[in-house]
Amino acid sequence: MKSREFVSLCKEAWGERWREGAAGALSVNSITVSRWAKGALQIPSGVAQELYKIVGTGSDSGFPRDEWLIHEAERAYVIHTVRPRFIARVVEIEETGEPRQSEEPVDFWSGVTFGIGDLLLCEIAWIDPAPALDDLELFFNDAIEAFRAE
Repeated sequence: MKSREFVSLCKEAWGERWREGAAGALSVNSITVSRWAKGALQIPSGVAQELYKIVGTGSDSGFPRDEWLIHEAERAYVIHTVRPRFIARVVEIEETGEPRQSEEPVDFWSGVTFGIGDLLLCEIAWIDPAPALDDLELFFNDAIEAFRAE
């Protein structure tokens, strides 16, 4: 389990007081929870299994094997396959900030959008509850990185 998934599941289970909730439920101290959340300490598989049970997602089967799926056809999409799961359209934009003509139609006026350089994430659909606003930038940065790496 990666640290971001750990944090996402903990926030889903215990809300804003997730650190205290996780420490109590997993029988560890809050320093250990913080280290897992920062990625400074590997999360043991037993802890991951217990967290999946608490949240009600069942055990971690190890699937899907890929965190990111990229779909490029008439329109491009990036799909995050682990919690919090989401699908986002990837649009190339001009220097003016407008989408390229070949990308039309694009809905970047409603909902959350996120852009870096010439790429914009828009038309985002959440499969799981969306993370806190503070965490969105991390997921969206990773989404654009995964798309560029493809």
